[in-house]
Amino acid sequence: MFGRTLIRHASKTTVMLLALVTVASGTAFAQQSTFNCLTPSRQATARIVGGQSATYNQFPWQVSIGIRGRDAYDGHFCGGVLIGARWVLTAGHCVQGQASDPANLHIVHGVTNLRSEQGNMYNVERIVPHPDYNNDDVGQGNDIALIKLDRAASAGRGAYALLPQASIARNFVFPEACAVVTGWGTTRPEDQAPNTMQAVAMPIISNEECRRAYGVHGFSPDAIPDSDVCAGFLQGGVDSCQGDSGGPLVVEGGPKGFVLAGIVSRGGYDNPTGFWCALEEGYGIYTRVESFVPWIVQTIRDN
Repeated sequence: MFGRTLIRHASKTTVMLLALVTVASGTAFAQQSTFNCLTPSRQATARIVGGQSATYNQFPWQVSIGIRGRDAYDGHFCGGVLIGARWVLTAGHCVQGQASDPANLHIVHGVTNLRSEQGNMYNVERIVPHPDYNNDDVGQGNDIALIKLDRAASAGRGAYALLPQASIARNFVFPEACAVVTGWGTTRPEDQAPNTMQAVAMPIISNEECRRAYGVHGFSPDAIPDSDVCAGFLQGGVDSCQGDSGGPLVVEGGPKGFVLAGIVSRGGYDNPTGFWCALEEGYGIYTRVESFVPWIVQTIRDN
């Protein structure tokens, strides 16, 4: 059953492919102070679901993964995070099927509005999904992949996300820590994806609480392994959604201004609305980046 939740984040991916398919500078991340983990009833602005538009270069590590040959907006289907001059981290389910072929993809970096800003577009040289990711059983976790660009990104080191060491993650990625997720995903049922990157703040949730909430809807505790991290509100209202997959979940703090806590993976459950995002007792589930740092480092060395 839990594998069906992939629809929440990947339905736009499927449609498009069938149709064909860090360190943040102090100045850049200082703007994140406008985000607070308010309960949905106290949100002053409402979209990502329940968030607000990001400003230019506010989240400089965010990239768009799109279909090669289309423009930045029409091609977009997943997010990613720049972790080095030629490397992007994303979700494993973003690079399945026709999206597993580097020739079918492009990466757009340096934009907030996919329609009005040109940014920098890169072709893809190599795609390396985690060897233990199983697209037919996303409940096993390991929903992570690396993408190598065809050339170095035209960006300073301030645009790279910093991989979290275990000691740093323990101090900042903990239950109730306020996290921010960004992307160009759906903001409400049946709406077109937004032109402008959205951002929303929400608390990290313990895996125990996340398992309890999903257990109400019949999911096994095994559906949320320790290598995942959850975020959101029990009552719903704010969340990442389809089209946000692969994008970053960050927590303010750490030696360079923020910690990369997670990668948008999955979440939600079948319900009468047909919309799987921002549901009560349906926390967003993210790949816990800390758990995969050794694999990331080794993969980059080998490729």
